[in-house]
Amino acid sequence: MDSCSEEDGSIDHYADCARRMMKTLRRSIRSSVALTRRRLGSLHGFEEYTAAFGETLEWRNEDLGWNLGVVRRAATLELSKQLDSMAGGFATNAFALLTVSEHINSEASGAWRLRPNASRHKLDVLCELHSQALGVTQDVVSLILAGSPAGASARWRSLYELSTIAKFIARSPNDVADRYQSSHLFELRKETRLRIEAIGRKDRKRRVAAEDGLRELDDACERLVKRHDASIIHPYGWAAKQLKQKRVTFRDLEERVQTKASRLRYMEASQHVHAQRLSSIKTLRRGKAASSLFVGGPLDASIVQVDTVWTLQAINDVLASLVYRRQGVPEAIYWSYAAHMFALDAATDTWRSPYTVDTGHLRERFSISGTTVN
Repeated sequence: MDSCSEEDGSIDHYADCARRMMKTLRRSIRSSVALTRRRLGSLHGFEEYTAAFGETLEWRNEDLGWNLGVVRRAATLELSKQLDSMAGGFATNAFALLTVSEHINSEASGAWRLRPNASRHKLDVLCELHSQALGVTQDVVSLILAGSPAGASARWRSLYELSTIAKFIARSPNDVADRYQSSHLFELRKETRLRIEAIGRKDRKRRVAAEDGLRELDDACERLVKRHDASIIHPYGWAAKQLKQKRVTFRDLEERVQTKASRLRYMEASQHVHAQRLSSIKTLRRGKAASSLFVGGPLDASIVQVDTVWTLQAINDVLASLVYRRQGVPEAIYWSYAAHMFALDAATDTWRSPYTVDTGHLRERFSISGTTVN
């Protein structure tokens, strides 16, 4: 890697190395194209032409692609260090919140169950949803520290959905939690049907195994319909009886347990998940090299940081409250309050130290577009 092996740890250094490598690669690609044309002429098809070009390019470059990746990774790690200095206060409190929340989950799943039959289905479901929320929160904080607030917002969307379902079930009769615990079988049946279609008829062994599984699921689903009612078949059908509706959407649940401000944030986060034009408008900016070039723009990470800690804390409160009311364990409330303090510290640190992340920074620094071949 020549002078690039003498790492001084700065992004400027890594960018210079990458640009030199990219210029070498560009010269090599152009000369490989010329050599391939001389060897094959214009009588061969696309696949033959590209195969010959690939062999030539690989022979000429050897480890260049690997070294280019090494330099980009080093620059990314250096950028992460800079991000950690800006988001470190938030992350420290968020991880403290996460640790206390994990303790709440562990105790609610075991030691705090003094009355095993009291709201058993509801407590089982809330512990399950809370456990999922812990994993999602870890993902969101990791994405924030990696400089991906848009990715963090997309992942926070799942956390919001978990909090919505947890709040709805907590406010509903125990029968709703019982229905929810069985609802996955209908989703598995739908998935198995699609798998059978994807397998086709050639792979008979796999197809027969999948069809046997589908018959078992059909029987289980039929028993559930008899036990409950036909509305449970549909998405969110576990909530249909409580809402007195034949068909239920996530919006129906959301309107009953979330605020208008929270629903707005969910809509905005969804723009980072779906391929909508508005997502490009909000997350990209025009590059400096050309008016038609778009790169990742400066994004404010503060909103998703605050949303994350308070959404997790909302699920903490739901679970701790149920344990207190149904199991008679006041300790659950105390631990939830301790978690609340860390959530408040994380949110406060965020507003005290706002920052933006320019996700297109490395792309522009490493670019050789518009430069001449040396």
